[in-house]
Amino acid sequence: MFNVFDYALDPLFSYNLQYDMTELVKKHQVDLTQIEPTLMDAVKNAGNGKLYLLPTDQQIQVMYYNKGIFDKFGVPYPRNGMTWDETLELSKKLTRKDGEKQYLGFAASPAFIFKTNPYSEPYLDPKTEKSTFERDTWKKLIQTVFVSPSQDQG
Repeated sequence: MFNVFDYALDPLFSYNLQYDMTELVKKHQVDLTQIEPTLMDAVKNAGNGKLYLLPTDQQIQVMYYNKGIFDKFGVPYPRNGMTWDETLELSKKLTRKDGEKQYLGFAASPAFIFKTNPYSEPYLDPKTEKSTFERDTWKKLIQTVFVSPSQDQG
């Protein structure tokens, strides 16, 4: 599986700029337990146990929704832990034209979705350093998250 931290560390290693921050973290009493454990595991794995970088943010996907629209169309509210397929099915129940008003059951931020895509597909292939945007995974992502939810369902 592709590890974004491996990719981030490549330039450091290429120019011999890596620096293990383990002692600095101890010296300045940085509480690494405040960082998501899976992120810290990925950082440590990428550095073979050394601390060459710290994650600056954690991308958590959150869905905001208008309860009034769900109530208007008699659709149950989204629930925690929904998959993309379940989200798409739910959005189909809300995507419609009502009088002169067009409702979209789901809309996502392209910048965020591309950065945190559920397929863990990088922008560049780490081996070839070529774009991955022609891969089927990107086509599936765009279809699932942007095209299908916006298709008029009636």
